[in-house]
Amino acid sequence: MGYEGKPTGSPLLRLRGRLAAVALATLAVIVFGGVIVLGLVLHRPPQAISGSPSATPAASATTEVVVTPSSTPTASATTDATPTPSLSTSNGPSPRTGASVAYDVSSQALVVFGGYPGPGYTTLTDTWTLRGGSWQLMHPSVAPPVLDGASFVYDPVRKVTILHGPQKRPLGTPTVYDTWTWNGQKWSQVAVGSGPSLWTSTGAFDQAHGVLVVFGVQAGGSPETWTWDGSRWTRQKPVTLPPARSGESMGFDPVSRRVLLFGGRRDDTGVLGDTWLWDGSNWTEQHPAEAPSPRMNAAMASGQTLVLYGGGDLLSDTWIWTGSTWKEMTPAQNPGGRRPCGAGSNGTTVLIFGGELGTGPSSAVLTNDVWSWDGVTWNRLK
Repeated sequence: MGYEGKPTGSPLLRLRGRLAAVALATLAVIVFGGVIVLGLVLHRPPQAISGSPSATPAASATTEVVVTPSSTPTASATTDATPTPSLSTSNGPSPRTGASVAYDVSSQALVVFGGYPGPGYTTLTDTWTLRGGSWQLMHPSVAPPVLDGASFVYDPVRKVTILHGPQKRPLGTPTVYDTWTWNGQKWSQVAVGSGPSLWTSTGAFDQAHGVLVVFGVQAGGSPETWTWDGSRWTRQKPVTLPPARSGESMGFDPVSRRVLLFGGRRDDTGVLGDTWLWDGSNWTEQHPAEAPSPRMNAAMASGQTLVLYGGGDLLSDTWIWTGSTWKEMTPAQNPGGRRPCGAGSNGTTVLIFGGELGTGPSSAVLTNDVWSWDGVTWNRLK
């Protein structure tokens, strides 16, 4: 406040003068403030005027991929920043990636458990079956908890599907490893308190020896091989074994009667493109003349032959293992580039479900479609 000097005149006159000055000043403030507010309103963007919050800035955009029966997805721009499915099958699983997928031969159904509906979302624990072209949401009395990177493999000897992996738990808490079986109607927990304690793992059923084979890595970085015979876990101690990795693919080759492991990623050397065979007691690296490019998270399952599809940076190539080398196939159509989609087989036909088709600024473009491989080409089922 400035210095006014010594007041003059009577107190009443001075009071009247001050009241008049205050009134004029107040009127000026009101008029000037109204002009400023009017100017701000006229210059605010429409989004702010509406008063409705927006999930993304108006200038941002993601890419929506629409899968059609063609060799590659068709891309179109959209401003929707939420996970966008390429297909929306009513009465079926929501679009997701990383789901545990296997084909239950005994019940003639593709089984889908859990998965991730998008970045920052809670992992799913629902169980779905696809039988006769129709999806059914199962309602078992008990179900596995969230398992992070679990292997899901059908056991034709005991006619159950085996789920094994670490529970997804808060940081700083002890890791718990679970083994569950699905018999077509209900889940059962088995091998409580025993089994491999692997930070990451992949599995395949060894039909030549009647056991589930799991390859994985301990939290300390050491690779291990385990087998499950339906009642107990056994750690195998092969002379040679593949280097530690994550995101590898495994399947049983019906030609050579061996379990095959391909690719993955190491933190020190990056993605891998090596091929290994398990004969029931030892791993042997293969050196085929032709092979898929290095990648992780490729789909793999055994039909008439062992089939590998996609993975990596949204690849869409199809390979089969002939028993001694890789052979790239040239189907008339394919499911488009995706990762990591789940795969299963009824013994002749390979099925793949879901996966990530692309990424946008703040979300993944996910799908819930199903494709089948008949040995010649891919066909979309759902």
